Amino acid sequence: MTALSRILLGSYRWTVRIRSPYTSFTNKVPIASFTSKVKVAGIPIDVHTHLTKPANTTRTREDEMVVSFSKNPLDRADELRKSEEALQEALSHSGGLYLPMYKLNPLINAAEDGDGLGWLRLSQNGNTEGVHDSSPVLLGTASDGNETVPYFAMDVSHYPTNDQQLLGIDAPMNFAFKDSRKVASSLSIPDTGILAQARSLLSWHSTHRFCSQCGSHTEAQKGGYVRVCTDCEAHHFPRTDPCVIMLVVDEENDTCLLGRGKAKSFIYYSCLAGFIDQGETLEEAVRREVKEESGIDVGEVSYFKSQPWPFPSSLMFGCFAKALSRDVVIDYSEMEDIKWFSREDVKTALQGQNSQFQVLITVLNMINFHRNLVLQVPERVAIAHHMMHAWVHNTTKQLTKIL
Repeated sequence: MTALSRILLGSYRWTVRIRSPYTSFTNKVPIASFTSKVKVAGIPIDVHTHLTKPANTTRTREDEMVVSFSKNPLDRADELRKSEEALQEALSHSGGLYLPMYKLNPLINAAEDGDGLGWLRLSQNGNTEGVHDSSPVLLGTASDGNETVPYFAMDVSHYPTNDQQLLGIDAPMNFAFKDSRKVASSLSIPDTGILAQARSLLSWHSTHRFCSQCGSHTEAQKGGYVRVCTDCEAHHFPRTDPCVIMLVVDEENDTCLLGRGKAKSFIYYSCLAGFIDQGETLEEAVRREVKEESGIDVGEVSYFKSQPWPFPSSLMFGCFAKALSRDVVIDYSEMEDIKWFSREDVKTALQGQNSQFQVLITVLNMINFHRNLVLQVPERVAIAHHMMHAWVHNTTKQLTKIL
């Protein structure tokens, strides 16, 4: 039994909720009950494994064309955050749902019909004093037509353990903490949107415990959407870093420019990308980053779509860029390789992601890092995948030109 397991055990009943897109928040099917006491981060929890999801979180065919970490279905509840009394009521709400995260990795319910976020419910029989100590972040609310339910994210990283499945309890469901980036591909798109919000906020809180102006402690207020210095009273707000990610296209030769980073974990060739500098427009950032990394001059720039990227908290602006030159000059301080690929090359790589040999290809490319045997491109979780897909299938002609 893990250290956190010993903290978790207690005297509350477990009730399992059936996940179905057609099930309301209030429908319960008790398929198991235990004499257990459950606490997470000092909060008494009824381990109602909330398998019903917020509205609109079921997988759809359209998900294939929507970028991950978007379509968050929760109402971010700005009015609720403005009232301390309303926040306290939300924290004490018997139907409130909590998403524990361990080292920024979410609790996941690996049900038979697919992975879902592992929501836990406050015990109706317990007190809520521990809620204030752990400072859960209010993500927002959702309504089933009968009641409005508050949703929170909660950091439980301070519990020491070497066991990935921190709950350590044999339950009818497979609950485990899973790597945020890896599990995103198996979650519904709206679930990834909630995950992006939760991970970004908790990451920001973990790195802003002290005031940047005077060095004193800060405390969370407004449901976790601001930290206030306990000494100079300076207000600090969550930040999002803007980035550009661009697919550079040589229309005359029907090729696109892809690069691979220096880290050995970067086995994929992907779109070039970089942070937007201060006092810089999107199109200026695209041209500068491409020139710095590859030596290629860029002309017309068109906007594609954006994607939140919660590692730790960026907003990626996807753009297409027309190349004005072709000779690549690689900045080896940042990139391992940059080269032109044909439309057929990229199409084959995208189709190969469904191949039964994909794992073998990945292993061979890792072994032969400096000369990849087969082109591999990012999976659907990344906006780069969607940009390549749009170019391969020639669906970029109606994009907005930002010059």
